[in-house]
Amino acid sequence: YGLNNGATVKGYNAGADDRTATISVAFGRWGVSSADDNHSALLTVRGNGGSGPVITYGHSLELRPASLTLEVGGTGSFAAWYITKKYVDGVYDSQTEENVTVGASWSSSNTSVATVGGGTVTAHASGSARITASYAETAASGNVTVQAVDELLGIEFNKASYELVRVENGSVVTYASFKVTARYSVSGNRDVTGEASYADQGGVSVEASAGRLNATAACSGRTLTASFGGKQASATYSAEDLAYPTQLSLSHFESQGPSSREFSGTLDARFKKAISGTTWKEESVQESCTMAPSSLIVIDSKTSVAFVGHFKSAGEGYILCDYTVSGVTVSCRINLVCDENGNVSKR
Repeated sequence: YGLNNGATVKGYNAGADDRTATISVAFGRWGVSSADDNHSALLTVRGNGGSGPVITYGHSLELRPASLTLEVGGTGSFAAWYITKKYVDGVYDSQTEENVTVGASWSSSNTSVATVGGGTVTAHASGSARITASYAETAASGNVTVQAVDELLGIEFNKASYELVRVENGSVVTYASFKVTARYSVSGNRDVTGEASYADQGGVSVEASAGRLNATAACSGRTLTASFGGKQASATYSAEDLAYPTQLSLSHFESQGPSSREFSGTLDARFKKAISGTTWKEESVQESCTMAPSSLIVIDSKTSVAFVGHFKSAGEGYILCDYTVSGVTVSCRINLVCDENGNVSKR
């Protein structure tokens, strides 16, 4: 009958009585075998009184699964199956399988690493062992690999504190990205941001899957706590109720009269609060400026500008105001012309 890959054993019995033989195979390396690599099977040749087909039976043992990987202190199980294959005139006919886990004899090649009883393997220390089962003159072995327990040592945020309302590249941002990392004794670090649970002290909404903390109200010095695998980590967060400019526009302009070449006007800034998104307000302060034809005047960091200026001579000019708060800048350009009579107007 077929034995593993390629070895074929044929039995012949011309007598009336059954005959049996035990076949042993050593799977050694470089021509050297060891007891841990030996497998055996039983061959039975039925007697037929010298006539009729030759009936042979092959008996072998198989461990399922073929191998186990356990952590120190863990357990796993092998099942031993006694397989009987029937051959008629050397040709496979059929087979039966019997679970003999309880009735088999079990042994371990390295009891300091793993022990076995009734097919149940207990892992004691890191390493490997060969588990062997024997039954009715057959035997089979399987490998056990024991690894150290991958213990969760702790978790941590990528930052100790988060500023939720800030200006980046001239735009107001009202969220912060965060990350939670778990540290393991064997496998090292792993990102568990989307797996952890979170508790906050208000003023935010947490998008765990995106690792995002959104500001919903002004707050300061509050704590965000992450929990994972029985471990916790904390970070603080704050959200300033930031009012930032969204528009700068000319609300009033007038010429001061013939021949004066003077003019006045007011620029208003419009604001929006970053968190609530609903509060708009108008603010004004005054600053005087003098301009010449085609000159450029920049007035910075003012909520609103009330200006008075004059042309030195007839011609064209403009005022360009840049207004910056919290890193956000809005601009307004006013194009002017002064005629020969000294009247100033917008164009």
